[in-house]
Amino acid sequence: MLTIMAMFGLVCGVSLAAKKVEKKKSTRRNIEWTSLFDGKKVEGWKNPYAWGEVSVVDGEIHLKADKKFFLVTEKEYSDFVFEGEINLPVGKANSGFMFRCHVEKNKVFGYQAEVDGAERRWSGGLYDEGRRGWLWPSQTGRTKDAKALANEATSKAHFATEKVKNALKRDGWNKYRITCIGHKIKIQVNGVTTTEFEDEMDAKGPIGIQHHGEKGQIYRFRNLRIHEIKRPQTTKGQESKYHVAIIQAAGYLPDTKPPEGTDAITHATTKVVNTYIITSAIVDQLAAKGIEVQVIDYSACDDLKCLYPTENNGKKQVVDVVVFAGPAENSKQQKKILELFPQLEEVVKRSPHIICTSIVPAWYPETKGQEACTYSDNCFKKAGAKTVRGISLLTPRKDNPGVSKENMEKVLNKFADDLISAMQ
Repeated sequence: MLTIMAMFGLVCGVSLAAKKVEKKKSTRRNIEWTSLFDGKKVEGWKNPYAWGEVSVVDGEIHLKADKKFFLVTEKEYSDFVFEGEINLPVGKANSGFMFRCHVEKNKVFGYQAEVDGAERRWSGGLYDEGRRGWLWPSQTGRTKDAKALANEATSKAHFATEKVKNALKRDGWNKYRITCIGHKIKIQVNGVTTTEFEDEMDAKGPIGIQHHGEKGQIYRFRNLRIHEIKRPQTTKGQESKYHVAIIQAAGYLPDTKPPEGTDAITHATTKVVNTYIITSAIVDQLAAKGIEVQVIDYSACDDLKCLYPTENNGKKQVVDVVVFAGPAENSKQQKKILELFPQLEEVVKRSPHIICTSIVPAWYPETKGQEACTYSDNCFKKAGAKTVRGISLLTPRKDNPGVSKENMEKVLNKFADDLISAMQ
């Protein structure tokens, strides 16, 4: 059971929220994989083209053709971690792994993780097959996306680095890992991160493997597997894959809870808010991602022992993310939270994987809120914790209009995606 705990208060003299951005390594629980190919037959796959040969040889899928085609999964996938290995043929060759793609008769288009057998060495790049062309790296004349093209110099410089351009072994097997969570796309080749890109064009679709169309060439694939990241809607009493405990340090005013029938984000963007209303808005967004939330009074965890790993019915339960937030104008609260830092260091010793992040509530000017997030990040790192960049939320007061409902929803939605992404 994964757990996120949110603690509302002030750390290091500012509001702060702890969250984790880096991938957990040896301390992480094992990922549950589903094999997409058993080494014997291609059940669950289809060839939507009128051409192309597919065979299974020695536990490998072999593709052969004289025109480009893709073999695709019958099932669609949304948020996932996919892994697969490819061996390019000698000579002219190019291939790719399609994901969240679209399938029509004699046509497959959409996201593709590039497998580049040429001297260009853009393996692990993100190509939008049949639509916008190169997204990362981008290239004038071959990119039909203004946002992507704006990064042409940066993206090309990235692929010119020794580590990235040499990530693919031209002769032999190459392991690809593709992670898609919300709008975030990450591609790795043999352990080297080649692409980290954000795009909202497609949210789900099949996985595919490609033959580029070189006559007589055989493209070989093996060890194809996927870990689906489930984010179902939760209801009271159901067990969720992710869990959040919000420890309310200040501003708990039950009468400021959004009225029945009013969603928390609307309420937070139309009323002078306190910490509890911000909490309600965050709770709603996380619940929509399949994250169950529990609110705990601050006094029940003033020594941070609530963050320690525990045993429940023989199962180990750990806290993956701890979030701190609260009003910066409350000096007494600042002192209380500052006193928690020695305990936070002990938490990190017991749970090296833990992620820290910050949420700064409404009553900061925007620049002050960002400064608070930065300061919080530095405090977390000093305690030895991994971090994810915090967020600052402005809500209405007499001296500012606050963030719009649309923007707050977007910020909190991205924040929830970042939390889930950080735990993978």
